[in-house]
Amino acid sequence: MNELRNSKSDDQLEELLLLTEQMQEELDQKDRTIRELKSAARRIADLEREVKQREQSREHSSLKERLEENKRIIAERERENARCKHDRGMSDKLRQAEQERDYALSHQKKVEIPVEKPVLYQKCGNCNQTAYLKARKGMIRREKNWQADIKQKQPCMKH
Repeated sequence: MNELRNSKSDDQLEELLLLTEQMQEELDQKDRTIRELKSAARRIADLEREVKQREQSREHSSLKERLEENKRIIAERERENARCKHDRGMSDKLRQAEQERDYALSHQKKVEIPVEKPVLYQKCGNCNQTAYLKARKGMIRREKNWQADIKQKQPCMKH
């Protein structure tokens, strides 16, 4: 009986050992699964953070592009406004100059100054000669002087 009991208890022990080994294997398998799941969860969290950063980066670059576009548009409008102001200022100056010119022309005094023109054949009061004769005598005198200068400057060909 004792043997029977011993054999029963040995069988039970073996069975218990088998059960504990199975349970240990299941625990090990569950631990591996837990580690894998934790690792997967960390990878997922990292990927989510990376996706979020990329989205923020895209949003940031999009906002930056829109800001640059707005700055460009504002600068263009300011240049256009400055050109319009300059054009208006110039047109005002032009209009004012035209008004001043028109005023000057309309209020201008016209004074005629008599100018005496010499009459070539009218006798001079001082020397009793006509202007034509005076001019002719001067021309003849200049021609004689010119011919004399030419003769003096020509080398003598006789020698």
